[in-house]
Amino acid sequence: MQNLSDFRLNGCGSEITPHGSAFLTALSVLDQPYMPESSFRAAIDPQQTLDLYVPPGEGPFPLIIWIHGGGWHSCDKSTDAAPQFLEAGFALASVDYRLTSSGAPFPAQIEDCFSALYWLRRNGAKYKLDTQRIGLLGHSAGAHLAALIVTTAGTGLFSDINTPPVQAAVLWSGPFDLGRERGRWPSDTFLWNPEDPFCKTFFPSGTYDDAFARSASPASYIRAGLPPMLLVHGGKDGVVPPGQALAFAEALRGRGVNAQIRMEPESGHDTMSPENHQEALRFFKGVLR
Repeated sequence: MQNLSDFRLNGCGSEITPHGSAFLTALSVLDQPYMPESSFRAAIDPQQTLDLYVPPGEGPFPLIIWIHGGGWHSCDKSTDAAPQFLEAGFALASVDYRLTSSGAPFPAQIEDCFSALYWLRRNGAKYKLDTQRIGLLGHSAGAHLAALIVTTAGTGLFSDINTPPVQAAVLWSGPFDLGRERGRWPSDTFLWNPEDPFCKTFFPSGTYDDAFARSASPASYIRAGLPPMLLVHGGKDGVVPPGQALAFAEALRGRGVNAQIRMEPESGHDTMSPENHQEALRFFKGVLR
């Protein structure tokens, strides 16, 4: 079974691929710092920036926020997903966040994601964004962070910024319960390996902590009234157990949340296929329009 320390996302460092008239005429705001100016140090942290793509037209446009994976440890906001969302009339923001490999254990990553969401809401009018129609899209660690935003926005957890809830989320291959036992993680996966760099850098203590793992888990914050979600998970995922998605969806449905789930029996951890991008786009069209 594959460990997170051995896995690198396909295309996690890919570049934007320009194509389509909407992309060519889009407004692009690249490497935009999203932290409040009062928090800037001598130099702006390049990991606390986002890229924003806005289609041509009057707007306001519904916004999709992409949160990259990489085990909270690696990869960046480079993406090739912008053109198709722009051509469908969506703005797209791609967010970088501090990585655990740079000395920023959790919850730095979710704090940064909330700060980016706050910046986008605050600057919505300037960039013709409809801040009442926001969807999140994330893969792996990015799906974990997206799910945390969905489940905790407006509660004051992980952020002292009063950020209203988002309206939808698509979650690919997400780890939703980081508790070893409660999340039913096999013993050969990263949470059981004290030498695994993902495990060592995620926890502030440098070692697995069950109470901390539960507090970092979206599964701990499921409640009624959450927005619609689409979960996709590979049946042969050796990084995150497929049961994570099934249990998360079942718990959401138990609280009356519209949680759709689709298992891909022959897929592994990489569920970022062109077909799944199109499925995500259809889902967002149905919810955000």
